[in-house]
Amino acid sequence: GGDVSYIDNPSKFRQSRYRSDIVALDEGYIHEIDAYKIGLSSMHLGGGRQTKDDTIDMSAGIYLYKKVGDYVRKGDILLTLYTSKEEYSSVIDFIYSAYHIRKEYKEKEPLILGVIDE
Repeated sequence: GGDVSYIDNPSKFRQSRYRSDIVALDEGYIHEIDAYKIGLSSMHLGGGRQTKDDTIDMSAGIYLYKKVGDYVRKGDILLTLYTSKEEYSSVIDFIYSAYHIRKEYKEKEPLILGVIDE
């Protein structure tokens, strides 16, 4: 019963008021991204609930461009934040604490660990 025209035209979705690219402060390999901190950050941007009475802002969220094992240069975009909340600078600091970038090479983990045959 939903409006399927959104599939062909995603621009019909409500857009967030603010968009902010978060860039790498260091050069090196991404060794770790704390998914829990990224999830909490999304919630604080409006993309989730802290209590059952909170409303979800469907335009809020985070788009990650880089993953563990990727090499980044200083200034490369790691992710983009979307929110309609005016004050979100504390989320930016929290997100930086989720990223661990080091000079040492980090081998990428395989996307598929194995296949189970029946």
